[in-house]
Amino acid sequence: MPHAQLRFTRVDAGEGKDSLGNDIVLGQNDSVIGRVAVTYEFGPVATPVSSGGDEGGRRQHPFHLMAGISHDLSDVDRVEVAGSALTATGPRTWGGELGLGGRWAFARGQEVYAEGSYRRPLGGGSAGGDRGLAMSLGVRLAW
Repeated sequence: MPHAQLRFTRVDAGEGKDSLGNDIVLGQNDSVIGRVAVTYEFGPVATPVSSGGDEGGRRQHPFHLMAGISHDLSDVDRVEVAGSALTATGPRTWGGELGLGGRWAFARGQEVYAEGSYRRPLGGGSAGGDRGLAMSLGVRLAW
């Protein structure tokens, strides 16, 4: 199943002073990241519900694999230190991401889910600081 996302983030950090008393103005910086991914679901798709108030219903508990690429579409980030403007103008890198997850619906409108993913820069445009591991675990309830 293909999907796409456009994520917008804004940080407005204001201003302050460093340990030497210099004024630091962090200002407002925006980030826009585009992402395209594909997900493949597999595993046991459904099993009959044996108890509870869901007679004849089916419980879903598939697993999924995810692979995606992302690209930073942001403008230049700017910080001012002691009246001098510092800008981050490094290359906007492409990133790759792989993930595995699953969910288990134990009753109508109730499920537990978990997902883990690993991302890293593609194309050598980064010094390795953009690598990351993300994990999530949760419960979804609908009524």
